[in-house]
Amino acid sequence: MKKLVIPFILAPLIFIGFLAHGLFTKYGNATSLESLQVDASAKDASTKTNLLILVNKDNKLPGDYRADLTMIGNVKVASVLVGDLKEMRDAAKKDNISLYIDSAYRSAAEQQQIFSDAVADHGDSDRDTKRAENTAALPGHSEHETGLAIDFSFAGNANMRNKM
Repeated sequence: MKKLVIPFILAPLIFIGFLAHGLFTKYGNATSLESLQVDASAKDASTKTNLLILVNKDNKLPGDYRADLTMIGNVKVASVLVGDLKEMRDAAKKDNISLYIDSAYRSAAEQQQIFSDAVADHGDSDRDTKRAENTAALPGHSEHETGLAIDFSFAGNANMRNKM
């Protein structure tokens, strides 16, 4: 009995956490995975790309880092992910779920704008800038600049779309 209680308690808490962080959004500017095509070069990219990279507030990307990117709709993702994204899309389709990419690769300039907006939201003192660093990464310190980080949303069950 105790084993069944834990998933029922944790699942709603996890879902609420995703909602609070904006991971589930209504359609917005999201890019559908429906247009995802896989070509031979994208499949081969996994053997050529080193996925072992640490990027965070303490570990900046090397200045010469260049991501190998593939366009999906209006966003770019690391080419090495394309095959796995296709598999994820196909698995979701079997459950009648449409996945969307809300955010993926960001250039350093785009990351700078996101960070600047976070600073503006918090204020312009040194303390406020430090608070902004808890909300948005500095340019060069964001996983999104690798093309390996993707923020997803979903439209839910296709039969329920109008009710969402």
